[in-house]
Amino acid sequence: MAAAGEDAKAGRIQAGGGDRKRRPRVRGKDSRDTLSLKQVDANTLTDIRSKKGGTYKGTGQFVVSNGGRTATLTTQGTGADGKPFTGVSVYQKQ
Repeated sequence: MAAAGEDAKAGRIQAGGGDRKRRPRVRGKDSRDTLSLKQVDANTLTDIRSKKGGTYKGTGQFVVSNGGRTATLTTQGTGADGKPFTGVSVYQKQ
């Protein structure tokens, strides 16, 4: 999984799944160092992100429409600066 924020260099993170015996690593310049993913159903993925020893904690929900043409990412939490944040991103297949 790779995600890019407004500044692709600063917001890029990568997390690998792979072998269940090994813990996946989260790499990149980001506010978080822990990421937990859960597949709720065939179209929905939720996540919890945090920074050990820091104030950053967030949750997200990624939902793909039944037809697969639209995906919506909704996020909320507390940023590294201690302020609350929310966000909604909509992606459409072209």
